[in-house]
Amino acid sequence: MTQRHPIQHGKIMLITTNTWKNASLFEDSDRAHRAVQSLYNTRSLYPFRLFGFVVMYDHCHVLLYIDHPITTARIMHTWKSYVSHALGLGRIWQSRYHIRIVKNPNGALTYLHKNPVVAGYCK
Repeated sequence: MTQRHPIQHGKIMLITTNTWKNASLFEDSDRAHRAVQSLYNTRSLYPFRLFGFVVMYDHCHVLLYIDHPITTARIMHTWKSYVSHALGLGRIWQSRYHIRIVKNPNGALTYLHKNPVVAGYCK
């Protein structure tokens, strides 16, 4: 399934993607580490500005800026494919993701940093 977004690049975006059926796949620290490494691998293949990210148990947030001609769809497809391959568990992602255009990058970064605390993962 393809996903249409009016903004594909040229803006700072906060992107959220969820695991399939909200499974707590990344509660396992090795799986979470593989998701992080896959994000860095994607960035080396398709350079984009990565301001921050957080891997939660059942979803991930990424704060980034993508330059033309690379698209959000290309970045997300590649990253999610890398993670799926690294984990070898079959389908692990919901097909869609959510994009918010960020007007306050510092506020968005604070949100990312506080997300695991609010969820009770850490202090």
